[in-house]
Amino acid sequence: MLRIYIISILLLSWGCHRKGNSIDISTIQIPHTQLNKSDQGLKRQGGKWFYKGKPYAGWIIEKYPDGTTKSKTCYYAGGEHGVSQGWYPGGSKWFERPYILGKKEGIHKVWWPSGQIKQVAHVTQDIYEGNVKSWYQDGKLYKDFNYKNGKEEGHQRAWKSDGRIKANYVVENGRRYGLTGVTNCKNVVEKKQN
Repeated sequence: MLRIYIISILLLSWGCHRKGNSIDISTIQIPHTQLNKSDQGLKRQGGKWFYKGKPYAGWIIEKYPDGTTKSKTCYYAGGEHGVSQGWYPGGSKWFERPYILGKKEGIHKVWWPSGQIKQVAHVTQDIYEGNVKSWYQDGKLYKDFNYKNGKEEGHQRAWKSDGRIKANYVVENGRRYGLTGVTNCKNVVEKKQN
């Protein structure tokens, strides 16, 4: 948790650029306005949220039918900005995803309904950058992949639910070397002869 706060502080201390204008994100102040996602004045257009025709700044809350909170996301100029959080119907954490000016940024986490971690992904400007791990519901590691500029790079590993290796390969310059977990197709003639 401390790691997320440190990363957030570092990200807030850097300036961001948008359409040639420099925006110091540390000066952005989000209003304490909260709208329910079902509010009639709230519309999504072109990947941004608008309230009564203007880009929305504040919080959008989504509720389950019983009134408990499903998700809570902060917005600035219509785009996500800050940490978006979600919960399962029983109240256990579902996801935690940081954003900066509408772009996914930082460590994104997803949990199974049991509370067991499901995925941890490092994201920069909406693309995977660094390590991404996924787990089965029982806590066994499913995938341990590495990315550079949104593409697989370096050592990639995946396991079956019984723990056997499914894939174990290295990606260098876009080329895979090793066990990719993909079975090569055989044509019909080859199948009949075997």
